[in-house]
Amino acid sequence: MASEPVRIGFIILSINTVQETELVRYAPPGVALHFTRSRLRGEDPAELAQMEADAPSAAELLADAGASVIVFACTGASLYRGAGQDQEITQRIKARTGIPAIATSGAVLTALAAFGAKRIGLASPNSDWINGLERKFFSAYGVEVVKKKPSGLLPIEGGSLRVH
Repeated sequence: MASEPVRIGFIILSINTVQETELVRYAPPGVALHFTRSRLRGEDPAELAQMEADAPSAAELLADAGASVIVFACTGASLYRGAGQDQEITQRIKARTGIPAIATSGAVLTALAAFGAKRIGLASPNSDWINGLERKFFSAYGVEVVKKKPSGLLPIEGGSLRVH
């Protein structure tokens, strides 16, 4: 008898056109990925706030699909208010759905801690404003951004991404 897959639910921003394809490509056997969108068309603070406010409702849709864990997959909307914002979002998601959650910025901190990284370079498709907020966010957790470089994610042959 085949076991049920682990179901990971993702709340992604409405203008994202690559995340679903890329994440599904790298999902290991036995892991099913499910996606829902929340409106975010840029870096307007009001839209970032609205995406954050909509997270628990979006998470309910993923709960309906049987998600085992929910990922709030927008870095800017998970840190623009500063340290601890990612945890507030995930706590609201869990309170509404009963399902554990993580936000992008918190996931990055977890990965950096796993590698013992305290100094990083930041390559980001975001504006200088969001990149500055990212720098402050990481600094609040003892991670120094020693170099930042604006970059873009470009589709290349085979559908994979390149950061330039």
